[in-house]
Amino acid sequence: MENNFDRFSLLPDALLLTIISLLPFKEAVRTCIFSKRWLHLWEKTPYIEFNELFFVKPNESFYSRVAQRNAFLKFMTLWLDNRKEGVMEKFSLKLSNPEEASEIIERSVAFVTKHGVKELELDFSNPNWEKEDFPKKRVALFKLPKDVYEHETVESLKLYSCSFIENDLTNLHALKEVSLGWMEVTLDAITTLLSNCKMIESLILKKCWNSKHFEIGGKELNLKRLVVDNCNFQIAMFKVNAPNLCFFKYAGSMSIFEIKASTALEEAHLDFNLEFGSIGLGFYLQGLMKDLYTVRVLTVCTFVLQVLPVGQKLRMEHDMKTRHLIMQMTLHDYELQGISFLLNSCPVLESLTLELGLGRTSEDDEDLIELVDNPIRWMNAEDGEFIRIVDSKKTWMENLLIYECLESTLKLVEVKDFVVSVNGIILLYYLIRCSRVLERVNINVLKGEIDGSSKNVACYRGVEELLMTTPRASKDLQISFRY
Repeated sequence: MENNFDRFSLLPDALLLTIISLLPFKEAVRTCIFSKRWLHLWEKTPYIEFNELFFVKPNESFYSRVAQRNAFLKFMTLWLDNRKEGVMEKFSLKLSNPEEASEIIERSVAFVTKHGVKELELDFSNPNWEKEDFPKKRVALFKLPKDVYEHETVESLKLYSCSFIENDLTNLHALKEVSLGWMEVTLDAITTLLSNCKMIESLILKKCWNSKHFEIGGKELNLKRLVVDNCNFQIAMFKVNAPNLCFFKYAGSMSIFEIKASTALEEAHLDFNLEFGSIGLGFYLQGLMKDLYTVRVLTVCTFVLQVLPVGQKLRMEHDMKTRHLIMQMTLHDYELQGISFLLNSCPVLESLTLELGLGRTSEDDEDLIELVDNPIRWMNAEDGEFIRIVDSKKTWMENLLIYECLESTLKLVEVKDFVVSVNGIILLYYLIRCSRVLERVNINVLKGEIDGSSKNVACYRGVEELLMTTPRASKDLQISFRY
């Protein structure tokens, strides 16, 4: 038997095309080098993704980038010239400065709509816009080609810096997913779209803007997924009445929220890291949390932890049904009361994730220096010393022993991007000592934190030994450090 026998040569083209279609588009194109038979197979795949950045290297010279862009446009043209038939499932085009390539854009869209494309993405945004911390009121760089308005079977439409005529989109009754970004999207446009295209289940707005507020609602609204990512609304009012909503994510400035959803709402993400002021916002934030009390998975940012705890009770008025709590934070002193507040408000919590990727800002320099220089001190510390350290900073952990979730439900603690800090060690120490049914604590050290530093290695090894030898409330607990 020949060692180099090509089993693929026995397969019909239709099956080979199915295999190619399962690959990312960039890899599918590379199959053309296999043999003469494979040369044009990729062109027939029903999933096409043209991305300018596959060709253009941002760090190279201006003239090189111009040549690379021209090669990209030529590549698109060759595909259009060679592709004569076949059903289109998905077409994605990512291209900056679209006004310079309007002919090929119009031709591509006309072709894919004619061949029944179900998922259409037109992204004319500049890649550098992703780096902006604060969204700008940008004008769309291109207009949606007229062929799309007549393509009634499209199910997914993603438009970035690509304006549209709202009333003409009402014919797209098969739409299930809509994503819009980097342009003005009026309140009327959103309302018109949702009220006429009743099958829409997912709406994503990324760095859009309008001169009013945000409001959607209606008993017939089929929306299940809503993402509003760093949009700029003139009026800080955010109203949602979506009886079928399952997933909600909001990133941006603090607003006055009114979220009416059924018990179907399972997951919520809140990210107010662009917010600076916090005076008087705690009660508004508690109102939002009350609207979200049914979610099983809840992700909160450092702003929530700092602002949420207001009032006499260090908890929500009603129990939250959250099973998985994800806290994105720095373990700063200002966040500690918020951690306590949420643990106390989630009596059925099963999984706790601490995402510490924002860096080390949580302790006084003297405490950190002492910790790094003398990790053995922490290994030999008595319980009373830990309590004294906690008391000297805040009394936020004193009630930890009576939190209901620690007594009966918390099974997993996951720490991402762990950096040695006084607050971090104390929190983990008490979770290990007080969580009676805890099964796993996974601590993932920030990448590169111990590279090339023997002092850091000794420090982290000391902390690891301390936590490994800490008395455990749960006999089934396993602790792991990952470097």
